Amino acid sequence: MKTIGDDRGLLEALLSDGRFWLSLTSFVLALSGGSAIFQSFTGYFLPQDVPCARF
Repeated sequence: MKTIGDDRGLLEALLSDGRFWLSLTSFVLALSGGSAIFQSFTGYFLPQDVPCARF
């Protein structure tokens, strides 16, 4: 049985395909959406939002 060698470096493997960056972007978007949903469930504004909302 013959194996296929992969001589790419780490940077070349990360940049060549794009799936890593797509996965990272989707994870960050899901994390930020989750934090926005959590903040809406609590019903509280962030401290820097209170003067902007004029409460």
